[in-house]
Amino acid sequence: MADPLSIKDLLDRLGIVESENRELRRQLSEYKRREDELVAADIEGADYNFYDLFDVAEIQLLQNSFSSAVGVASIITAPDGTPITAPSNFCRLCKDIIRNTEKGLANCMRSDCIIGAYNPAGPTVQPCLSGGLWDAGASINAGGRHIANWLIGQVRIDAVDEREMIAYAESIGADVSAFREALAEVTVMSLEKFMDIAQSLFLFANLLSKTAMQNLGQKRSLSRIAGLLPICSSCKKIRDDQGYWNQIETYISTHSEAMFSHSLCPECAEKLYGHQEWFRKTEKA
Repeated sequence: MADPLSIKDLLDRLGIVESENRELRRQLSEYKRREDELVAADIEGADYNFYDLFDVAEIQLLQNSFSSAVGVASIITAPDGTPITAPSNFCRLCKDIIRNTEKGLANCMRSDCIIGAYNPAGPTVQPCLSGGLWDAGASINAGGRHIANWLIGQVRIDAVDEREMIAYAESIGADVSAFREALAEVTVMSLEKFMDIAQSLFLFANLLSKTAMQNLGQKRSLSRIAGLLPICSSCKKIRDDQGYWNQIETYISTHSEAMFSHSLCPECAEKLYGHQEWFRKTEKA
């Protein structure tokens, strides 16, 4: 059985552990500082959009599921109203009649742009500017930039002034008879229920914004550390863009989200402490 460690041996080992803990706390503090800077800063000059930060096929599945679960139409567009995803659960009135006219489609895209505008206070809920059915929208953002609109709706809120809607059909050149028939098929919903669904949309859009921010941070980290790195063949320091030589762990921590927890491999531990009594006792134990 190995001899018990002396007080001095224990204090020596405790000093090593405390030193490692101080370094780890420093790295955690630095990591948090960089993360806060990333969240707060608008990344000027960076060229990125919704497609760069998300797998659109996965977002399509999420959109389809949401639309089916709550019984409303749904689509995600660019800030200017250009569609990103395919429509989910669109009613025949909007899909086959209004959007099939040049004026109607232009009005729909303009409406999507306005209803999906950035609004941190909550979802935007109002009648569509193309046809008058009720819609709601929430923006998706990353790095201080508005990258997409998530839009839902195409529902009738209680009574709708059918005469105004028929007049709109005539103004955009739609077939009035087909318009009237499709209007009768539109889902009818109370304003209270639609507002609840819109609030859920807002929460989902915020989650996507947070995910976009995380994906953007990862994208930046990968781009900052990509390419050839000039490294000293002897001491393994890396030269940065300003010509300064940095310890490899310092360079990687600065240019990525990685952190280091220092320890010693067996060979280095033997080289540094092999001559000390407490270390030999530990090896025997």
